Amino acid sequence: MDIIFYIGSAFIGMLAHFLKKKIKGQTFGEFKDWIGSHFKETVLAVIGTIVGLFVLNADSSLGFMSSFLAGYAADSALNKWDDKSFTKKEVK
Repeated sequence: MDIIFYIGSAFIGMLAHFLKKKIKGQTFGEFKDWIGSHFKETVLAVIGTIVGLFVLNADSSLGFMSSFLAGYAADSALNKWDDKSFTKKEVK
């Protein structure tokens, strides 16, 4: 039953990353527009988050903050788009 709580925490982390980008002016539109125009990258971020949760669970390190950070980090790492031109950013 705790895993549902941790999955929710991870998705809150993903949402927090979107909100950070929104506040900094790095994204345009609403959340549903972001998902619709970047669906493949969003699915990759969700898969990365779930894999991160499994790794943390196997290591017995799964907690609220670690699952939140897994979601935030996966979204940050796998959603590399420039909303102004809708082209991929160069990752250095």
